[in-house]
Amino acid sequence: MAARTVQSLLKGSDIQYRVDMPDELWPCRVDPQLMARALEYVIINACEAVSQRKDGMIVLAFQNLSIESIEKDPDDNRSKI
Repeated sequence: MAARTVQSLLKGSDIQYRVDMPDELWPCRVDPQLMARALEYVIINACEAVSQRKDGMIVLAFQNLSIESIEKDPDDNRSKI
């Protein structure tokens, strides 16, 4: 979904981009429409910033993130975008 969203937003643009998504990324439960909308806003904002530079590139990076908290299960895991 992330790569498709970036591709559709940057179609016909000169802006370079890269999507870094590791194969071992944990599955996430998200609303696909809300996630696509959030990514859309991030990419549009990044496009505005990158368009002011000649050598700019947008990098959308995903990673796993472990969270340890007193209130939560110490084995609670998250993914970070």
